[in-house]
This record gives sequence, structure tokens and C-alpha cells, in this order.
Amino acid sequence: MAKRAYGHDDKQERREVILNAAADLFGDGVGELPSAAAIAKGAGLAKGTLYLYFSTKETIFSALLLKGWGRVAALTEEIFASSLAPAAKVDTFLSTYVSYLDQHRDLLRLDAQRSALERNLEMDTLIASKKEFVEQLIRAGGLIEASLDLQSGQGVQLLLRTHALTCGLWQSFNPDTKIPASPEFALLQLDFTEELSQALAEYWRGALMVQRE
Repeated sequence: MAKRAYGHDDKQERREVILNAAADLFGDGVGELPSAAAIAKGAGLAKGTLYLYFSTKETIFSALLLKGWGRVAALTEEIFASSLAPAAKVDTFLSTYVSYLDQHRDLLRLDAQRSALERNLEMDTLIASKKEFVEQLIRAGGLIEASLDLQSGQGVQLLLRTHALTCGLWQSFNPDTKIPASPEFALLQLDFTEELSQALAEYWRGALMVQRE
């Protein structure tokens, strides 16, 4: 039986154990949300103990979603705070962003369920999650603006549209979609990573030209 967590660090560690168990089960299920009971079992906890940390399974996966995109924001900050030349920062960001998502496709699978997750969140939890997401955007966007000499808000706009473009392409070229391998469906079976890389390069190049005019 797992020991009861008392201190802040112990509780945070327990939360991470739960989140990791949920992430593993989500990955094993190829995008299917596991039950709270399955998550508790995977974390080595009683189901009742899990609810001491998360009120619903949707709260768990909302936290995972925020954590995943938070890692993307942290990578973005790291790149645009570096000593690289501005053009090199953009190139490094785009290649790092695409590579990260290619290696963490469960984040995209989970993001595809964002609307359903958020409909089942308590309002306080939803507001707190949105506030943290906005804070991540503002921090990363501010560094982009400072690095590329952009106006206030333009860095955040770049990131929001990058996210929207990413999610749209994932829905269009999701490799999990069961489409027969046939020439008539070739246009729907393009490589997601290649399409994302090309689309983002074109978008950022065009957007930066317009924003600097």
C-alpha cells in the first residue's frame, strides 16, 4: 500500500506519479482516455486516494495537456533567450518544435480531445488552467518579440497561430485515422511531420515579413 503524502513535496511527487500513470495508459490506448480506476491502479493507489489530488479523470488529462504544452513553451523560451542570431533562433525553434511534437504525438492526440475535456471541468479548474496557459504564452511570446524586434502581442500571436496550424494539420493528416491505403486517398495520407515543417516555415516567413512592414 502506498504511503500517505503529507508535505508539499510529497504531494507534488504523488501528483506526478498519477500524471505519469495516466500518460502511459493514454499512450497504450492510442488516444483513448483510461478510467480513473485504471489510472489509480497504474499509479499504485486506491481510487479514493486519486481523488484527493484530482477531482475527475478529465482534470488529470487537462493537467497533462497543460504540462505538455508548458514543456513546448519552456523550449521556446530557452531558444529565444539564447545568444543565437535572430534568423537562427527562428530556424532552431521551428526544427525543435516539429521534432518535439513528432516524438510526443500523444500530446496532439490529447489536444484533439481538448473541447470534450474542458466541458467536463469545474469552472475554477478551467479558469486556472487557462490562466496558466496564457502566462506561458506571454512569457514565451515576450522573448520572441524581444529577439525579433516585434511589437507587443505579435509574439503571442505567432505562437497561437502556430498552435492552431499544428492542431489543424494533425486533424487532417492524423496517422491514426483508418483510411485504406489507396491512390484515391493519397491526398489525405500525407506525412504529418513533413507537412507541419513546411507549413510552419512558410507561415513564419510570411508572418515576420508582414509584421516588420
